[in-house]
Amino acid sequence: MEVEGELLTPEEFSKDSGWQTVAARRSRAKSAPVERAGAISTGANPNDDVAAQGRRDRGRAKAKIIRGGRMPPLPKDDAKIIVRPRGGLNISKVGPTVVAEAIWNAVGIDSATRDSDTMCPNFQQNIMVVSTPSRENATRYVKIECIAVGGRQHEVNAYEAAPHSTCKGVIRGIAPSDGPEELDRKIVNSKNPQALGAKRIKNTSTVVVVFDGYKVPNYVSYGGTLVRCTLYRKQVEVCYACGRLGHRADVCPCPDEAVCRGCGIVNPDEQHKCDPKCRLCGGRHLTAAKECKERYHTPYLVRRRRGERSRDNRSKSPAIAKDDREFPTHAGRSASCGSSRSRSPSPPATSGPSERRSRPRRRSKSRGKSGFRGKSSSRSRSASRTRSGSSVGQQKKRKSNLTWADKLRGGCEAGPSRGPGDPLPEQARDIEVMRLQKENAELKEIIKKMASEMTEIKKLVTSQSSSGKASVPTTTEVPIPASDSVGAPKRRALSSKEESGSQTNEIKGMLATLTTSVQQLQQSLAQVQVALGDPKRGLCKLADRMDALERRCSGRVGE
Repeated sequence: MEVEGELLTPEEFSKDSGWQTVAARRSRAKSAPVERAGAISTGANPNDDVAAQGRRDRGRAKAKIIRGGRMPPLPKDDAKIIVRPRGGLNISKVGPTVVAEAIWNAVGIDSATRDSDTMCPNFQQNIMVVSTPSRENATRYVKIECIAVGGRQHEVNAYEAAPHSTCKGVIRGIAPSDGPEELDRKIVNSKNPQALGAKRIKNTSTVVVVFDGYKVPNYVSYGGTLVRCTLYRKQVEVCYACGRLGHRADVCPCPDEAVCRGCGIVNPDEQHKCDPKCRLCGGRHLTAAKECKERYHTPYLVRRRRGERSRDNRSKSPAIAKDDREFPTHAGRSASCGSSRSRSPSPPATSGPSERRSRPRRRSKSRGKSGFRGKSSSRSRSASRTRSGSSVGQQKKRKSNLTWADKLRGGCEAGPSRGPGDPLPEQARDIEVMRLQKENAELKEIIKKMASEMTEIKKLVTSQSSSGKASVPTTTEVPIPASDSVGAPKRRALSSKEESGSQTNEIKGMLATLTTSVQQLQQSLAQVQVALGDPKRGLCKLADRMDALERRCSGRVGE
C-alpha cells in the first residue's frame, strides 16, 4: 500500500504481531510467469525495434525482481514468521546459518524444541522466514526485538504473515480513533463471514482486511455500515536508502552505498541533478515513483482467474486445439490468441494493440527471410486463415443452436436449425410441462374414482360376508322334509359359489385396471422428471405426493 507518498512495509501497519490471529498458513502459489519476449521484426522500422527491445528489457528487469523474491515451498499448516533485521545486517554476507543461530539464541529455544522449525532466508529482500508448527514457538518468535551477530546487537522486527489461501482487501474512510479491538469487533463478525483479521495502516483511515479464500467482497460491513472494499495490490519493493530494487529501506543491507533512482549513478552528491528514467516502465520519473505504471505486482487472484478462464476457453473451443495439432510451429501464436480471447470477449479483429503489433512483425519476418516467394504463397496463407476463421464462425453458429437440455447433458453435437415459425426451446419446454401437468391431473382424478370404487367394493364384500355368517344357523335349525330331494341344497350352494366367484373376478379386474393406471402414472412421472430435471423442484414434490397416494391405494387393496 502507499499512503501520503510513502511505501509502507507490513510491520508499519501496526505495532502488534502482524496477522498472528489468523489461522495457520498454507503454501503460497507460484508467482506470475515471466513475460514472454516477442519476435524481432527484420523488415520493420528500426525505431520500433529499439522501442520493443526497451520494453522487453524493462519487462525482464521486473521479472527478475519477481523471481528473486520467490520462496521455496514450506509446510502448508505451519505458521510463517517474518524476521526483518535492521542496522545494515547483510544476511548474504554474514551467512543465513549465523543469522538463524542468532535468532534461536535470542528466542531461547533449545535444539530439541526447534527440530520441527525451519529457517529460510530471502537474500533479495534481506529477511528471514521462520516456519513452525508450534503456536507456542510462533509466539516466542514474534516477541524478539534484537539479535547478536558478530558481537554486535542488531534490532529486528518480527511479525506473523497472513495465512496461505487467503486474500487481502482494502477499506478506506475508517475513523483513526478506532483501535485494533474496535476494528476486529466491527469487521470480524457474522456479517462478514469470510473476514479473518483487520489491521490499520499507520495512523491513516485505511484498513487492510484478510479474507478466507480467493475472493474479495465488493463491500464490507463495518459496524453495520457497508464500506467499499477493493483488492490489495502489492508494490515492487524499492529502497529509499540505497535506491535499489528488491528490498525495503528498513532492511537495507548497504545503506552507505546509495544509487541514484533517476540515472543509477553510485553515491551521488547533494547537488546531483539528472534526467530521471524509471527502470521499471522507462518513464521520465524516478524509479518506482508514485506515477509509475509498473510499480504494482499483478495480484495472485487476477493471475489465478485469468488462468482459469484461459483453460476453460481452450477446453471449450476444439478448433484452437486442432490448429495447434495441424500447425505446431504456430503454437506460441495460438496460445497468445487463446489468452487474449480469455481476457476479453471481443473478436480477434478488435483485439488489443499488442496483438496487432505482433502480427505485422511475424509477417514481415517471413517476408524478410523468404523474399523470393510469389503472391501465390501469400494467397494460400490468406485462404487458409479465411477457411480457419470461417470454420470457427460456423462452429460458433452451430454451438448457438444447442438447447438448454443439450448444454446440461454436455452434448457437443449441433442440433437442427430452428425455423422462423417454430417456438423457442424455452417455450416448447413450457408447453411440454403444461401438457404433462394436465395429464397428471387427469390421472389423479382417475385414481380418486378408483379409490372410491374400492371403498364401495370393500363395504359390499364385508356386508355379504357378515350376512352369510348370520344365515348359517337359521338354515341348520329348519327341518328338511322327507319328500325333498337331496340335490336342492346342492343347487343353492352352487349358486352362492357362482355369485362369490363373479364378485372375485370383478375385484380382480378392477385390481388389474388399477395396476395398469398406476403404471401409466409412473411412466408419466418419469417423463416429467426427464423433461424438467432439477430446476423444477415443485414437480418432484408432486411425484412424492403421487407415490404416497399409490402406497395408500396399494394398502387398501391389500386389506
